[in-house]
Amino acid sequence: MKKRIGLVLACTLVLGMLAGCGTAQEAPSEEKNTLAEETEESKVKQTVDNTNTSDNAADGYELVVWVGADMVLETQGECWQEYIDTFLANNENVKSITLVPMGDAERLAAIMAGVGLPDVYFGSARDAQKFYQATDLLDLSDIYADEEWAGGFYDDAVDHVTYEGKQWAIPLISYVSHMYRNLDILEKSGCEYKEEYATMDEFIADLQAIQKAGYTGTNSWVQSGWYGIGTIAAAEGDTITVGVKDNKTTILPEQLVRSFETLLEIEKYANNMPYGEDATVESFCAGEIGFLLDGPWTEYTIQASGVNYDVVLLPGYDGSYTGGVKGWDYYYGVDSGDADRNEVVKELLKYLGSYEAEKLWTIKVGRPTLREDVMSDPEVLQTMMCKMQAKGNEGGMIQMDFFHDNVFWMSAFADVVTLVGNGTYTPEEGAKAMVDAVNALYAEQG
Repeated sequence: MKKRIGLVLACTLVLGMLAGCGTAQEAPSEEKNTLAEETEESKVKQTVDNTNTSDNAADGYELVVWVGADMVLETQGECWQEYIDTFLANNENVKSITLVPMGDAERLAAIMAGVGLPDVYFGSARDAQKFYQATDLLDLSDIYADEEWAGGFYDDAVDHVTYEGKQWAIPLISYVSHMYRNLDILEKSGCEYKEEYATMDEFIADLQAIQKAGYTGTNSWVQSGWYGIGTIAAAEGDTITVGVKDNKTTILPEQLVRSFETLLEIEKYANNMPYGEDATVESFCAGEIGFLLDGPWTEYTIQASGVNYDVVLLPGYDGSYTGGVKGWDYYYGVDSGDADRNEVVKELLKYLGSYEAEKLWTIKVGRPTLREDVMSDPEVLQTMMCKMQAKGNEGGMIQMDFFHDNVFWMSAFADVVTLVGNGTYTPEEGAKAMVDAVNALYAEQG
């Protein structure tokens, strides 16, 4: 058993829909106790503890799943309700599945505490090795022995849930950082419409034209932490030798210089609004900026605004590579110590990672997944976002060596990029400082 910290965890369950969140969810039945929903006025705290591993086996297992706070709302909630209904209908030995929605920070802290854990939890691939060290993850190797099922995932997705020869998670969400493009601004700026950019120069030329027409080209990439510069570095492709040897990065400073130079070039046509802020998204929706650096989770807001837009990846420099930072999320199972319960949990995880379940997620929610068979499905590719993200899955750069490394090396960009942006560092100095910062992270991790 891995070392665990003695801590009682109180989990906040959501009881009602937040105002303005769209279509109301069907109220969960008393028997299934499925989707927990929240209002400002009413919150209930419930301690989740699955140590009673076999107490409910006779009447049916009552499974608990920790999910993201938004995964019980709107289309995500509808998707999960269908998962639950389908799984319960096909598994008589499961009485109920209860979703516990938690914010990312809250869920991470609860998982790292290592007690009162659920049967399944949703979490970032960035934290996979931390989860492995802090909790008793369920070995899913026998699920992956089903070659037809496992063969539907991208090869690198399976590689990155494999640690010490076993598989420990189910790949779910993939995203590639990209740009929303205001098509009305492009037209008014005299830009020729391109479904995608062949080179970085083509993209920069559109930024110049937008600025010349009196609009702002894009939001700030300098003030967007690691996300903006990381997206640019990903456009370098394999010329950046990401890796670690002798506890130091294998990235060379000279490999990052062009990325910092490009950052400064893009920033000439940017305002001072960073990635990820509501005001930044609102500025794009209001027709004030031509390009918005963001991710697929923002599309619902943009769609609702009525702005005329599409989505594009940051191109490579010579047309040979597609840029974008790739982030992944997984489902993890918790080893209860009860072999029978573990088998039931594995069945749930296998279903959640199935072609049918991940296709439903992709089509209904609009978020890309890590099943290649789903992302190449003609029905899925009819969606603008999925078509673009499917191409991004084939290129781009993953944020770190998921499951095999605890160092989120790309985070070191955050401090350096500010100093390059304000002129404290030249691109060459910034590149060296970046490599030094990554090595400092590895030294800190030991």
